[in-house]
Amino acid sequence: MASSGRGNNAKDSSKKDKVADSLRDEMELVTAASLELQKLKRQLRQTRTDLSTSKIASRKTIQRQCKGIEMLEKEKADCEAKLSLLKASQKPPQAVHKLIQKYHQANQQLENIRQELQSAKTELYDKDKKRLNRYRSPVTETTIKPTQDKLDQVMLQYNKILAKNVQLRLQLEEMMKVKEEFIRNLKQLQNERSQVRMTVDRLYEENTALTLW
Repeated sequence: MASSGRGNNAKDSSKKDKVADSLRDEMELVTAASLELQKLKRQLRQTRTDLSTSKIASRKTIQRQCKGIEMLEKEKADCEAKLSLLKASQKPPQAVHKLIQKYHQANQQLENIRQELQSAKTELYDKDKKRLNRYRSPVTETTIKPTQDKLDQVMLQYNKILAKNVQLRLQLEEMMKVKEEFIRNLKQLQNERSQVRMTVDRLYEENTALTLW
């Protein structure tokens, strides 16, 4: 009887040990699962934090780029306004064209006066030569005086046209300088407008990409 009791006690003890081992294994699994769950929760919180930080940074970047775009758009508008004012105020091609026409007209007038002057000189020379071959007389002086007066008038007109020609040439040179300056400013403004347009387009594309992201 005693032996049978000891055997039963041994079996009960063995069962208890197995149950205890099973409980320990389950507790270890629960503990491991709990630790893993906590780890995943920390990772989730960190991911949310990183995502929030990234969104804040993206919003700040977008705001900064929007301000940059506004500034560039304003700069573009200023460039276009300057370009319009420059075109409206100077208009050098038309002015230069008109001045060139006046210059050519003055040159033609000058050439006509030269021909008249040469003709008057020739006429005076011929009459003076005839006078030298004759005795001085009132008739001779009377004949020569109108020719001398005509020569003086032609010389006076020639000097006026010559002075006008010089003035027009100086004006033409000045207008050519204005034209060169106009073309240089025009090219500079066109380049600036092109650069601003390219920068604005690039920033728009970056903003669109950030918004979609």
